[in-house]
Amino acid sequence: MVFHNQRLSRELASRSMPVVVTETALLLLVALSAFFGNILVCLAIARNTRLRTPTNVLIFALSLTDITMSISTMPLTIGVLASGRWIYTKGVCIFQGSFPLTLAVISLQLMVVIAVNRYLCVLKPNLYRRVFTLKKSIGFAVGVFVLACLPTLSPLIYARKGYQFHPGKSYCAFAMEQNFIFALCMGLAFIASPFIIMTCLYCRIYCSVKNAVFPQQDSDCQPGNPQVHIQEVKVTKTLAAVLFGFSCCWFPIMIIDQIDMNNRVPMLPRRVYYMYGLLIYTSSAINPILYGLMRRAPAGPIFNKSYFCSAQGFLSCVESLFLLVAFIFAQLYSNFYSPPHLPFFFAVTFIGFFLLIVFYLFFLFSLDRMYDTYNWYLLDVFFCCCLTVFIIVSAGLLAHEANFKENHGDDFTKWFSDRLLAAVVMAFAAVLFLIIDIIFSLWQYRLMLKGLRARR
Repeated sequence: MVFHNQRLSRELASRSMPVVVTETALLLLVALSAFFGNILVCLAIARNTRLRTPTNVLIFALSLTDITMSISTMPLTIGVLASGRWIYTKGVCIFQGSFPLTLAVISLQLMVVIAVNRYLCVLKPNLYRRVFTLKKSIGFAVGVFVLACLPTLSPLIYARKGYQFHPGKSYCAFAMEQNFIFALCMGLAFIASPFIIMTCLYCRIYCSVKNAVFPQQDSDCQPGNPQVHIQEVKVTKTLAAVLFGFSCCWFPIMIIDQIDMNNRVPMLPRRVYYMYGLLIYTSSAINPILYGLMRRAPAGPIFNKSYFCSAQGFLSCVESLFLLVAFIFAQLYSNFYSPPHLPFFFAVTFIGFFLLIVFYLFFLFSLDRMYDTYNWYLLDVFFCCCLTVFIIVSAGLLAHEANFKENHGDDFTKWFSDRLLAAVVMAFAAVLFLIIDIIFSLWQYRLMLKGLRARR
């Protein structure tokens, strides 16, 4: 076991720069796709009253699970791939080893509930209307969450030391190959069984609707209509496609886990384990892609064009881009000596990037120009001031601890090749645009006050 972990650790640390950039960029692309795609699904359901159906409530819960996966665990793996080693604490390892497994089980159980929802809606509409109301659908989602947490988090009680960093997968995981009974129970009860149930239900639905004639009506199992609605069939096909995508992601994972359990040690090549982790994260990104491609978009404007073309929108994009680049350069930094405040810099840049993106998406999809108000300008000033202070403190501490002048002297090639220095420069570039954002918001606020006084 130790020999194979050391082998995988050496392979992870000795990768060439093109391999490091390719693997990191690919996982970053998956993480961004999972985050933004699922955000769009949630916004579409939240903004359109016609989409607030029991089925879409479950899809909303599924998207929230994928969003949580994209922001809580994927960045940690990106940091490991960029640096070539585990750079976090043991507590973070335990968190990453337990939380993604819980989210994956929640996703699969929600897919089962959605399959039952489609089965009753298509074949037993009267029973569907009694079982799947909006409140009951929310209750089902909460029940799935509780049911998934009980077994997946149980190792925290009796086998906390089982969470270990896997150099091949580039993240911490529970050592399944050393806990055969737990792995067998999880595989049968929470992975294999859901696929069997969903496959049977969708095959039954397909056999029932393939020769039906559908009226052109957009509803969610409306009473008084004995035929299957075309919209329900579209939803069923969409969810069946999502099931197929999940199968493509999880069947290779099950095979790799089975091989490791038989061997009792991770004997496969590191690239196989890298694809293992990539497939787990890809499963969080396929849901919005399939749902967005196969569902009909609601009528009306999708986003706020005025905010998209506004100075606030442009500044938010630039600020978030600089913080993302700073975070990536800091993650690419690899040295025997790691500055003590480097994790603080990681947290500030990533949280700042995440909040800027959330605010940008919130106002981009707000069609009533709610950003153009007194409260928004004051909120923008307050948020930018707080973020500016945190970035200056974290980047300043990092620059002081790195001591660039003493390490590089007059050798400009070392200055330009230092990734930590590039991260600090990108952070201060974000600060510059944040200051411009503050000045612009204060100027807009002053103009609005002048206009109000003139009207009086």
